[in-house]
Amino acid sequence: MDVIRWFDRVLRSIGRNGGSSIREPVIRLFFMESILVTTIFAAWYLSGPLSPFGLMSILIAAFYVLSIHRVWSENEKLRREIAQRIIDDDPDQHPDLRLNVLIVSMHLIVIVPLLLWRLNDVFNIYSVPEDATGMDWWLFGIDLLSRSLLDWAEVYEVKWSRIEPDAWMGRHIVLALLILIDVLLIQSILRLLSIHRTIREGVLAAGRDPETAARIGRRVNIPLVRSILDDSTDEERKNRIRALALTGSSEDAMRIWPLLNESDLRSEILATLVRIGPLTLTDRLLSSDSTALRLAAIQWLKIVDEDEAWKRIVRTANDPDSAVRASVIVAIDSAPIRYAIPVIIRLVRDTDANVALEASRQLRKLDDAETLLRISRPLLDTGSSGVKIHTIDALSQIEDGRVVSLIVSMFDDSDENVRSAAQQAIEHLKRIAST
Repeated sequence: MDVIRWFDRVLRSIGRNGGSSIREPVIRLFFMESILVTTIFAAWYLSGPLSPFGLMSILIAAFYVLSIHRVWSENEKLRREIAQRIIDDDPDQHPDLRLNVLIVSMHLIVIVPLLLWRLNDVFNIYSVPEDATGMDWWLFGIDLLSRSLLDWAEVYEVKWSRIEPDAWMGRHIVLALLILIDVLLIQSILRLLSIHRTIREGVLAAGRDPETAARIGRRVNIPLVRSILDDSTDEERKNRIRALALTGSSEDAMRIWPLLNESDLRSEILATLVRIGPLTLTDRLLSSDSTALRLAAIQWLKIVDEDEAWKRIVRTANDPDSAVRASVIVAIDSAPIRYAIPVIIRLVRDTDANVALEASRQLRKLDDAETLLRISRPLLDTGSSGVKIHTIDALSQIEDGRVVSLIVSMFDDSDENVRSAAQQAIEHLKRIAST
């Protein structure tokens, strides 16, 4: 048993150091293919006197395939323990090797015939016709593989190859290969069924506990999205949306973003999109005919708090819906001053009284006296009482003698609140001047 465990550790070490631990799937697959193609081509061309080296090369390829299977088994064991809360770890730290195992295993169609061919070159253990070619050895390997798949070739008496074992050793090797292929096939099928069951259970559990799905990793995303789009209770859908925020990617964001149309789910969808969605997705929301979706996009952009997000919010100041323009004003309250100023200047003169009033609250942000003086004059002449009050307040914050005449002109305004605001502003300026 110690020897078997030692051999298994060696195989897993070969697999981990042979590319299976690479996180990037494309690079990992390229690295594995490079090893297999190199060893297989070497085994093909190293024939005749060099057959022992060809045998060594194809044995390396065969053991490499076994090592990838063993690393896959180890990874899935760790993932299962994480899902069952036996250990705490990020499941996606362990690469998902399902596709890699499939592609690597397909090389057995070439590896098995080449292995038998080079074994015969070195040990002469098979009965081979004098005119046999590489195709005959390939058909001999296909004979063996077909016996592993329910042994259908034996049942229908189908045989492609003219090559036969010529010594007991040849028969033992054939038997060993058949057992090995059957074991790999059965283990792979059972492991895939276990993975499918774990994913299904994780999706069901995510309806109550979002963290359960996160313990399975990114492989749960597509089934999780399907469950979100299916009919279920709102609370279960909300929990699954929260779970997707923990494991999802930008592709998953594209799949769920139409759910923003559902008001009951909008807050959870928005929070998930902010976490996993690409910023460019907001362009689709901002160009939507739905006011609710445009408002959701502004909230998303505000949370992101990046230059590209603020640029999009500034462009939205021209939205035809006054509710959206009012939301822009609220959003730029926390924006960098260089993005807030053009929005304030644009919307403080908005045709909608409520939008103009909200924009006037932000006039205090304007730190350029010339700009503030320029836009204040028409606001004091034609603005609503609320706009005038906020304008007076903004003027009282700058130290420029020209503001005095503008504020004093409001002493004769018809609204008592405006007159009072002007008086307080003048008193404030006097205190500043005295200090």
